[in-house]
Amino acid sequence: MSGSDDLKCDTATADDEKEITELLVNNFRAPLGVALNVTNDDVATFLPDMVKTALTSPLSMVTRNEEGKIIAVQLVTVHNRHDEQEEHNWNDEALTEKAAKIAKFLAHMEGDLWKLVPSDINCLMRFALTFVMPEYQRHGIARRLSSMRLDAAKQLGCQGITTTSVNIKSQKLRMSEGFEVVKEVKYSDWLDENGKVIFDIKDGSDRCIVTFRRL
Repeated sequence: MSGSDDLKCDTATADDEKEITELLVNNFRAPLGVALNVTNDDVATFLPDMVKTALTSPLSMVTRNEEGKIIAVQLVTVHNRHDEQEEHNWNDEALTEKAAKIAKFLAHMEGDLWKLVPSDINCLMRFALTFVMPEYQRHGIARRLSSMRLDAAKQLGCQGITTTSVNIKSQKLRMSEGFEVVKEVKYSDWLDENGKVIFDIKDGSDRCIVTFRRL
């Protein structure tokens, strides 16, 4: 692996859509997905729509190695309080059973977002997804991506940032960046129709949190 000095961060564009989608479908396994043992087929029912939506925002970022290959991505969306805009843009009918379980949980976590943030906040930057290839992790890439587009977000009228963190690692990162928890759900309270826990997060995380901070 090259050193972090050989890596280049760029604004993600529509030209990157295919490479980002393939990278995520083949490699990205969020803790919720790992808990359900999702396959590429499951992920492919929602990630492509997620990528397409995020690339309409000028705030999404990619990191490339010295060969020009994308090795990290942060998908960012912009949300306005008075827009009739869905938090997630995927086709519910196309979701597999496992993908639908994840979608339902995320809708519960984020569906009342505007009730969670201060009433004077009308435009939000949302970190929808952050992924760094395993061999490039622990080099501060995720933190770097999170900090690079803040001025641009302000110019777009964003007054705050929000993100949903499902595991301990990402939660610690957001807390260190000055985010505050505005909602949390313990996985032990999220049960299926038989009363069994749906998400047994492998790293020991016991809850999912929605966080917010002002810009």
